[in-house]
Amino acid sequence: MPGEATDNTTGAHMAADKGTDQTSRYYLNALNEDGTLPPPTTRGAWFSHPKFLSDYAQSVNAQGQLADDRAVHSVPSVFQRPILFYRALKDPKHPLHAAFQRQWRGLMAALCLSEWLHLDIEVKTFTVPPQDPKARSSVGTTPPGDLHFRAMLRNQLPLRTETDEQGKTELKTDDWDQWYLIRCGGSVLGATSPWTFLYT
Repeated sequence: MPGEATDNTTGAHMAADKGTDQTSRYYLNALNEDGTLPPPTTRGAWFSHPKFLSDYAQSVNAQGQLADDRAVHSVPSVFQRPILFYRALKDPKHPLHAAFQRQWRGLMAALCLSEWLHLDIEVKTFTVPPQDPKARSSVGTTPPGDLHFRAMLRNQLPLRTETDEQGKTELKTDDWDQWYLIRCGGSVLGATSPWTFLYT
C-alpha cells in the first residue's frame, strides 16, 4: 500500500535511500529472501535490470499447496495444461505438485484396474493436423474451415532441445505430433504425454 513500508515477506520489496524509510517500489507477491532480486540502490533513480521479469518470476515466494487445480485456469495455449502438469510433478515445491500427483496416480490406477472396476475406458488417437503452406485466409472470403485451428496447434507445439553426439543442438517439435485422449463413460479424463506418460 502506498505510504506503508513493508518487508518482502508481506508482499512488498523495500528499496530505501539513506536517511529515509520511503518505499520506492512495490511488488504484489512476497519474494524469496535469498537476494536474487535486489532493490534499487538509489531512491528516485532509474534502476537497470536486464533480466527483471525472469528474475522476478523466479523470486516469487510460492509456498503451500493448492488442493484444487481449478484455481489455475484460462491458460492461453492448448499445450499449457500438459506443460504445467510436467512442471508441477517435477518440482515438489510447486503449489500444484500434491494435487497433480494424486490425479496422476488416480488416472494410472483407473487404466490399470479398468477391467476389475468395470470402467468404460476408451483411448482414442489424436494427431495434430498438418499445415497446408498454400492455404490462405482473408476477410470476406469463404470460411477456411479448420485452417486457423490447425495453424494454432502447429505454432504452439512445445519445443524440446536435442543435442547430438557432435554437440549440435536442434529444436524438436515431433514429441507432440500425436497423443491419445483417455475417456471414461464418454467424458475425457486425461491424455498421454511424452513428458509425464499421462496427465489429467
